[in-house]
Amino acid sequence: YMDFYWGGMLDQGATTFWEKYVPSQKGAEIYEMYGRKYGKSLCHSWGAGPLYLLGKYVVGLSPLDSAYEEYKLKPYLNRLKFKTQLPVNNGSVSVEYTGDCLRLRRICHEDGRINPIVRIRYPLRLPAHFLWQVPTHFR
Repeated sequence: YMDFYWGGMLDQGATTFWEKYVPSQKGAEIYEMYGRKYGKSLCHSWGAGPLYLLGKYVVGLSPLDSAYEEYKLKPYLNRLKFKTQLPVNNGSVSVEYTGDCLRLRRICHEDGRINPIVRIRYPLRLPAHFLWQVPTHFR
């Protein structure tokens, strides 16, 4: 459903998520809403729901404490390939899955340093889900 619905917006040229998407609408009618020719918001906050869902359930990043000092990464490695950068305390984590390789990097915003965390060739003898707890400060 996500491919069909949110992917349909992207297929029609969207760079943000719209307030409402009706796949059967084409041309200028995709902008109509509330009885106005250009009444639809093309950058609507509720439409970003997939970003939260993809980050949490596909990429699998979630905090172990309230400040993201430590977090866990539990990616769902299925047919969906992804590359994303997610904010964590004092930096971000870059996660890329190409279908046969999972790459993780920690980017420190203070000095711009990029720390490779791990590179895992897939498939290994790992299940499609695996859990890895990641400290944000390296020893």
